[in-house]
Amino acid sequence: MGPSSEATVSLEAVRTERQPIPLEERSLTEVDHLIHHRLPDGSYDPAAEKDIMINLTPAVQEAVMPYAVTETEHEYRENPETRRGTYMWLGKTAVQAAETGLSYHRAESALARVDVEVDEARYAEEDLRLGVVKFFISPRMTREDASLEVAKEEHLADEDSVRASWVKTDENGNITKRIMQSLLVRDIPLEAWEALLADPNNPFAKSIVVNSNGSALPIMQAHRELEAPMGVLREGPVSLVEAVVPYISDPALRKSVVEQLKLFRTDQEALRRQATDTAERWLEFEKELADSLIDEAATFEVKRFIISLQSHWGEKELSVIQDHQLPNVEFRMSRELADVVERAKRNVLWGSAGTATGNKELLGGMDPAIAEKIQTNERLIQLSRQLGYGYSVLQADTDRLVASQNLNPGGGCPGETNINFRNSNNGNGQNLEEDRDQWFKKKGICAVIQCKTRPGKTEVGPCSVCRSCQAKFDHGIDPTKTSLIDTIGKVVKQRAKGQLVGAH
Repeated sequence: MGPSSEATVSLEAVRTERQPIPLEERSLTEVDHLIHHRLPDGSYDPAAEKDIMINLTPAVQEAVMPYAVTETEHEYRENPETRRGTYMWLGKTAVQAAETGLSYHRAESALARVDVEVDEARYAEEDLRLGVVKFFISPRMTREDASLEVAKEEHLADEDSVRASWVKTDENGNITKRIMQSLLVRDIPLEAWEALLADPNNPFAKSIVVNSNGSALPIMQAHRELEAPMGVLREGPVSLVEAVVPYISDPALRKSVVEQLKLFRTDQEALRRQATDTAERWLEFEKELADSLIDEAATFEVKRFIISLQSHWGEKELSVIQDHQLPNVEFRMSRELADVVERAKRNVLWGSAGTATGNKELLGGMDPAIAEKIQTNERLIQLSRQLGYGYSVLQADTDRLVASQNLNPGGGCPGETNINFRNSNNGNGQNLEEDRDQWFKKKGICAVIQCKTRPGKTEVGPCSVCRSCQAKFDHGIDPTKTSLIDTIGKVVKQRAKGQLVGAH
């Protein structure tokens, strides 16, 4: 049973009115959500922060934890327009949230998939029942759907997405939320999904004939038939992947999926803890970027991040940074600069999270000694956060270590970070300290007006900040702000030298 004609008309209206988000703007989606939910006192709506974390945590998992099974919860609330129950996120109903996908895709074949996502959200909103698990299979784009280039641009080229949804109730049997588990799996042929669904002995206890003609879309459209009683597929999407294995005829592909199944059954809680911790740090930085865009000036934390990586920025990124740099290490904040900084922050956060959880693809391109150092730093950062200690120096060091490897982490819906840092190790075991030294060989005047080296020249990095001032940024100290103690110290010294007017 497909969507109603009324729903189809409504969706067509949404598609007509949609405003595609430019590629260079996509990285700022969560920042824009925060800006929209900023309160008059400058803080952010806690409910909005909670909903944004629902996005950020699985984004980390999808980006750098290829065998993570993500789990999200969507609160069951009353739709203020219809007064009917629905699953809400950032003030949007399940259907409205799904419709936002229309702004992220350009190819007609990708937009057609969003139509199915919207229909699936509508079904979950109206027909998801107690005691039933609903599945949704979203195979990667085939060449019948789009060229490989288009599929990659749409982030739909590599993996199949499999998810399971069910409702949760309170002690009185009232629905409180929807639980959704999801995973990304490679190497399952489209024909295997078709054969599984067509088999009357499948977990859905009925034959579901899908004539795909080589397209992934009909498999997605079959979602209304993919229901099973709770307990039939006990591991949710993992059980469904297991169920399709016998239908994979190619031995190499079958072996690949079996190996992935083993990894899906590893310690998911450890992956979730790492992803949550990384997402929390990411959210804090998103708020700094939101503040920066609102004030059109970089906050201290954004400045600190830029300066901590001054020896690692690529030529293109450094050009944008320098175009926005103002006297005394201030930065004019625009969406162009915010995009550069956001993608860089994703790069180092995702890179360190993937390294910490043993992402083989990332580790294969890294210096083993540096990877071990990143893993150690991540453990120390998490411990510091748990104990309430500061960790800015550890974070700055970790950011530089990840940047030194010039990784490009990412995958799934989040895509890749698409940023190039200057220092590329390429497995040659370079000494980071020596490498950093070469970027401080330039002689110049430190951009920090309060720097003790001024007005003389010293070694500075590409952002014209000296080692000493960069170290202060790393420690969470703003060297551009002269403290009272420093001021008193200078006065005492100047009086001692008789340099102040009226000194005796």
